[in-house]
Amino acid sequence: MVNNFSKENLYLNHIIQSYSHKKIVDFAEVTDGEHGSPNLDENSGIIYLSGHNVKDNILDLTDIRYCSEKLHIKNIRSALQRNSVLLSIIGTVGNASVVYKDLKANTDRNVATIKNISPEVNPYYLSTFLNSRFGKYQTETLSTGNVQPLLNLFQVKSIKVCLPSTA
Repeated sequence: MVNNFSKENLYLNHIIQSYSHKKIVDFAEVTDGEHGSPNLDENSGIIYLSGHNVKDNILDLTDIRYCSEKLHIKNIRSALQRNSVLLSIIGTVGNASVVYKDLKANTDRNVATIKNISPEVNPYYLSTFLNSRFGKYQTETLSTGNVQPLLNLFQVKSIKVCLPSTA
């Protein structure tokens, strides 16, 4: 269990609070993928990503599965869009990467998709921030569970992102 009141965590929180910041919900939409049993179809060509595909600023497409067209249509809200940011939210929480190219793909419930990001926030900046000690501190302290950590979508939406000055 992470100590929210450790000297390091209090310091990181102080730094975030002292800079201009916004919660993710203030500049993007957040959703997750399929919650039921996945309907897989190796012939569909529709990539089905899980948390293990999301690394620190790397979208790992080496070990992928494919979902059915029916599952993809049913969960169109979690269909991937270029420049969305994926965040692992079950198991190894807090890894983020950008969808850097057009993919016909969807995700399972182990991944939060941060999409329709406001132009004021570069998705590569967001992913890098989430992978920094300031992002990791928040995903670790917000997660629940001991054996298998979990971030729910409300918690993801509440993550504070320091925004660079435009002056």
